[in-house]
Amino acid sequence: MMQRSISFTLFSSSSSSAACDAGQCFRRTWRSHARVLESKRTRTDWGFQCDGLGEEEGVDDEEERAQKKKKKKKEKKVFLVQTKNVECAIVAVESGSLNAFVLDWMDEDEYDVMKRIGAKDVFVKTKDFEIRTKDLGGGEKYAEYVEVRTSEDVLRASKMRGVVVVDVVSDKSSWRVIPAENLVAASNESKYGVRFISVCETAEDALEQLEALEIGVSGVILRTEDVNEVRKLAKVVKMIEDRGKVNERFEKCNIIRVVNCGTGDRACVDCSTNFVEGEGMLIGNFASGLFLVHSECLSGEGYVNSRPFRVNAGAVHSYVQLPNGKTGYLSELRAGENVLRVNAKGETEIATIGRVKIERRSMVLVEAACKDGKIFSCLLQNAETVRLIVNERGDAVSVTNLREGDDVMVKINDVARHTGIAIDEDTWCER
Repeated sequence: MMQRSISFTLFSSSSSSAACDAGQCFRRTWRSHARVLESKRTRTDWGFQCDGLGEEEGVDDEEERAQKKKKKKKEKKVFLVQTKNVECAIVAVESGSLNAFVLDWMDEDEYDVMKRIGAKDVFVKTKDFEIRTKDLGGGEKYAEYVEVRTSEDVLRASKMRGVVVVDVVSDKSSWRVIPAENLVAASNESKYGVRFISVCETAEDALEQLEALEIGVSGVILRTEDVNEVRKLAKVVKMIEDRGKVNERFEKCNIIRVVNCGTGDRACVDCSTNFVEGEGMLIGNFASGLFLVHSECLSGEGYVNSRPFRVNAGAVHSYVQLPNGKTGYLSELRAGENVLRVNAKGETEIATIGRVKIERRSMVLVEAACKDGKIFSCLLQNAETVRLIVNERGDAVSVTNLREGDDVMVKINDVARHTGIAIDEDTWCER
């Protein structure tokens, strides 16, 4: 019997909270108030709340613009997958982050299929490219759809309201990044609270769209029949949702020994983004205990220039914390790979490596004991610019000034590792 393919789209998002201040609402003009009421007719269940955004025309105050940008950076993204491949749908649902569907038409049999594989909600995509709630009679409108072929189409989309699905119709050689940046800029300046969802062919393209102009579009649709691309999108979802969250836990450990250890090869990790005060990377001789090594963003007091993009991370054999819970060796890091940027609160961001510079330098061993008596250590360059973070405020102390009895922040992770991946092993030790 011939197997029938079905066509549907998957949605996922947490609803964003943006309640309008009562006093601000009272001061609105009737004209702007009517415009907001109209925008409320657009469905907001999937992460968009258009009221309270750009009610007043001519928003020129720089502080207000900065606050608006900060708010948009924290906005919950919408992640979608459009496919005719049932296996793609199953993989998406199993990922735990993509579990609601939009059919290309209303069909009760297909609705039952999606429910059986774990769909949370079902929406309908109409022939005129409107996305509506499940309803044989049409349902409530969720989004508009715009095909972008020229810069004029981007301008037309920027003047729309509510949620707009944007499909850049082009071959592989045509422009993708600049149109996305123009859409993000238009969304940020819009008086009507427009939010753009960009249609993408690969998870890599989706990530580029989500990071355009730092803020990114408000969501993406991955249009694919490739199961691997769905899996990659699920990883992108996790990375986006983990940004800025407290993903690491530290324990204050007490320094018991600081000793010079001759010379060794140390690695400086230079990233394509600047660190700020209180940030660094997790480094250690043992993967079970990683020290928070501060970046070189602090003043060199006239002796050397600061290098805010750099972490003088330590000896080449050292472990370094990578994204997704993995660890790696400093000696194996390469340009274009990712490392984890961490602050004293445990909040994390992903940083891209620009280069790794390995040179022979004088080294110092720092040992610290935690509350249960376990001892951890790291081998660092013996220099004033190499600092460890010592408290939750992000204060950093140079290794040349560390003394027995001082506190340092250490991430305790009492598991064994194989090729950087945590494993459950009964008998193992590091010393």
